Amino acid sequence: MLHFFRRIRQGLLIKGKTRTYFWYAFGEMLLVILGILIALQIDNWNDQQQLIRSEKVLYENIIRDLKEDQAQLAYHMEVNNSLINIFTKLYERMSGKTDSLRLDQPILLIQSFNYSSVVVDNHRNDVDQILDEQIRYWLNNYFSTTNELQIRKKEEVEEVKVTRRPFFVDEEILSLDAVFKQGSPQDIINFQMLEQKLEHKTLRKIMMTGQGSNQIIKSFTDQLLQDNRRLVALLERKLE
Repeated sequence: MLHFFRRIRQGLLIKGKTRTYFWYAFGEMLLVILGILIALQIDNWNDQQQLIRSEKVLYENIIRDLKEDQAQLAYHMEVNNSLINIFTKLYERMSGKTDSLRLDQPILLIQSFNYSSVVVDNHRNDVDQILDEQIRYWLNNYFSTTNELQIRKKEEVEEVKVTRRPFFVDEEILSLDAVFKQGSPQDIINFQMLEQKLEHKTLRKIMMTGQGSNQIIKSFTDQLLQDNRRLVALLERKLE
């Protein structure tokens, strides 16, 4: 092709058609520039398509991890509800509103639960790769709420470690027989001893702190579940 154009230019020069030659050369230069621009446009289009494909894969991975978080959060919500119920029943027994103390899963009183988000762990550095501003906003919001929940969970873990467990051991509320004989979780708390300590200052503090802490944790967990479902729905719409 270049050889063909060169022959035309040489022919025009030989025939003395200098003005026509210059116009022809100018037109040829425009064609070259147009070809370069088209090639660049094609490269840009290919790059854009690659970004779209990569972002689609990223969305699919985030959806998968959000659903894993959902399962974790649902479990933590059950734990929070159980603990709130336990502390409520302790208060009702202490204040004489009930005549007996019956607790479901009393072992939760001496257990602690941190929270780790699969989404945050796997996609902390992926936000800047997302082109959609709405998704970036909700994902950053999800990270922020997760951080708040993790802080509250760590505070609860510390409370169990520093105050609750030592008190239950020192006051013999924790049944060593059940621990060493591997009894059922229901038997690990000595209910008779627990009732005797209901007026104890430290136990009252444990009840107040535990109830307040788990109410806050429940609130953040519920908010995070809502944000999680919103993000899943939004990402799934983007993949349609």
